[in-house]
Amino acid sequence: MASRTNGYAEQSIKRLSEGIIRHSTPEIDDRYIEQLLPIIQISILATTNEMTKISPYEVLHGFPMPLPSPITGDEPIFLSKDAESYAKWLKVSLKLLHTAVYKNRIESKQQMKKKYNKRHKVKEPDFKTGQKVLLLDRRIKPDSNRVLVINHIQVHIL
Repeated sequence: MASRTNGYAEQSIKRLSEGIIRHSTPEIDDRYIEQLLPIIQISILATTNEMTKISPYEVLHGFPMPLPSPITGDEPIFLSKDAESYAKWLKVSLKLLHTAVYKNRIESKQQMKKKYNKRHKVKEPDFKTGQKVLLLDRRIKPDSNRVLVINHIQVHIL
C-alpha cells in the first residue's frame, strides 16, 4: 500500500473518531454507534478541504451541500423598522451575491474547459449519446506472441 494512500486511510479514521467523540452522549455510546454515523457522514461530506476549499459533496455533485441556514426561511420579527428593512436588504443582497458567485464559477469552468481543449487539441466526438459504437481493444491477451518494445529493448510476452 502506498504511503499516501495509508495517510488518506488514517485521516479518514481520525475524522470518524473525532466525530464519534464529538457527537456521543451518555445515552449514545459505542453500543448505538449506528445512530451517530449519518451525522458524522454529513459533516465529513460537507467539510471543505483546506487546500482546494471544496467539500467531497461538492466534488461529487458540482455544488455545495445544501444545509440549513439562519438566513433562509421567514425573516425574524424586529422591534425597529430600520432593523427589519436592513435584514430584508441583507437577505436580498446575499442572494444576489450567491447568484453572482455561482455564475462566476460556471464561467470560470467554461473558460478552463476551453483552454484545456485548446491545449490538448481535443476533438469533438463523431458520435452522439445513445448511439452504439465499436471500441478497439489493443490490450495484449494472455499467452500472446506479440512483442512489446520498451525504450528500444524487446520484451517477449510468453
